[in-house]
Amino acid sequence: MKNELIRRNYAAEFRSDNQSGLIEGIPIVFDTPTDIGGMFEETICKGAISKDVIKDVRFFWNHNIDEKAIARTIIPIEKLGGMTLEIEDKQVKMLMNPNRERSDANDLCLAIEDGVINAMSFMFGVEEERWEDLDTEYPKRFIIKISPLIEVSAVNFPAYASTSINARRDLPTEIDKCVLEKARQNRASVKESNTKNSLELEKLKIKYLLGGK
Repeated sequence: MKNELIRRNYAAEFRSDNQSGLIEGIPIVFDTPTDIGGMFEETICKGAISKDVIKDVRFFWNHNIDEKAIARTIIPIEKLGGMTLEIEDKQVKMLMNPNRERSDANDLCLAIEDGVINAMSFMFGVEEERWEDLDTEYPKRFIIKISPLIEVSAVNFPAYASTSINARRDLPTEIDKCVLEKARQNRASVKESNTKNSLELEKLKIKYLLGGK
């Protein structure tokens, strides 16, 4: 559903480099089918993220967007509070330079170093998507273009207990439910329109065969 903001969690490997002070993570992976609450399968397609989308993205802890951001991509990585998001073949890689003189940033770094935090999440909008198998109980959603990418977060809990990089939350959100329902409504409208067009075409054929009567 366009313009709806969605969150997705991943179990991820964080690395905190004590010498450089930098933190690495993988907030987004491509072409990896993922179960969304047992309702549908979702895949973020390669090419869904563009350079324009990652120009100004903030980093938070647990999506606390009312608090101060810990890092931001418009700040160079050489400076404290700087962050980069690099689009690779199979994923988006994050590199962050937190200011450890800030208590929130330092607490996050310590939690990552201790292995307490090992998951990432991101908030995004869907600009273009494709659905398949909407007539089945388990359709497939392909996210073709993401815009905007609001923020990426370190989160306390991975999606599932698994350590897979593509793990998601096991409980569907209301937005996910609405996304699926909207897609099915759109498909039903298209099928109804196609049926009407077919009937009109048949009427024209019969009229022609009867000599225009």
